Amino acid sequence: MPKMRCATTDLRSTRELQAIHKQCARKLADLGLESLTTVEDIRARASALSERDIQLVPYALSGSGVHGLLVRTDTTDYVVYDSDTTTMHREHIILHELSHVMCGHTGSNKRELAEVLCRETYLDDQEVEAEMLASMMGQRVSPDSHRPIAVTNANLRRILASLTLEGSPAAP
Repeated sequence: MPKMRCATTDLRSTRELQAIHKQCARKLADLGLESLTTVEDIRARASALSERDIQLVPYALSGSGVHGLLVRTDTTDYVVYDSDTTTMHREHIILHELSHVMCGHTGSNKRELAEVLCRETYLDDQEVEAEMLASMMGQRVSPDSHRPIAVTNANLRRILASLTLEGSPAAP
């Protein structure tokens, strides 16, 4: 029977993945994340580290090919995550996007009103690091420990409405 393989591990050696894991473990300790066990505590820590307000926004992204986005406006970072998926997957999406914040990742997708980070490839160094850090934090998180917010910011609503993901517009 053939083994199931992940595209990331197909193109990265075990040594590279071990190095990324070690780097993420060090980041967990350096940023004071090792003892945090709720998504809300991790969100608050990411907000403190980045000195920016971070809001968690559920949004219907199912069928779009995108599960989460990090939308950065002048004053606030919005972690937009697929509201139509399992609790475990929602939490992983949120932790993945928060990992981008805590790692200081930037995106190439600048819009008029905001910077938008969304996965364009699974092989990008920033994506691999965010995925590894999210997985490590996820092992410590108690289930369903976040509180979503409604999309009330007019600029965020316009940004999300303008997204066409895999040929279909996203919906609140």
